[in-house]
Amino acid sequence: MYVNKIISNNIGYLILNRTKKLNALNIDMIRELREKYCDFIKNDNVKIIVLKGNNNKNFCAGGDIVTLYKEYIINNNSPMFFFEEEFELDYLLFNSKKPIISFISGITMGGGVGLSITSSIVVADDTTKWAMPETRLGMIPDVGVGYYFSKIEKPLALYISLLGNILFGSDLTKLNIADFYIKNSSIRNIEIELEQFDFKNLSFDEMVF
Repeated sequence: MYVNKIISNNIGYLILNRTKKLNALNIDMIRELREKYCDFIKNDNVKIIVLKGNNNKNFCAGGDIVTLYKEYIINNNSPMFFFEEEFELDYLLFNSKKPIISFISGITMGGGVGLSITSSIVVADDTTKWAMPETRLGMIPDVGVGYYFSKIEKPLALYISLLGNILFGSDLTKLNIADFYIKNSSIRNIEIELEQFDFKNLSFDEMVF
């Protein structure tokens, strides 16, 4: 099981749990995340979805390149099926019918950026290391990130998109990529406050941030 699903007082937690691989995405993890996200969307008791990494450490290191290499080079299978399902999941989250709060602790790169960047609220912290490192291999920044880069001053957007350098939590709030910057140690306190809030009588429009 790569994704833990927990409901606590109208909050549905999707917790990425492939910790030994820094929560890097393989095809099974993508499918599991989509299935459990859709379960929350259908569940009227879930008013808000929280997306985060296990133990508030690393959020997601992106696609599992080792697995893709084995499939493409060793087994001679096209990797396109992986990217198709990954992008479909990103699009689904972008059009979410319920608000999503993403806590992007630790390593948040590539596919991990795609999972979180369209959330209603993106929360970075003092451990966040955010990047699109595939650009160093000559790839165009994918997972919809180009849209957000277009809103940044051109020289800085070019710097980020061409070099794939790491940005930290405080950088992300300055660039309006993240909404809040907090201490990693305070995440659980924020979750407790959320769980104590009465979401039952709120409409979707009232919960859209």
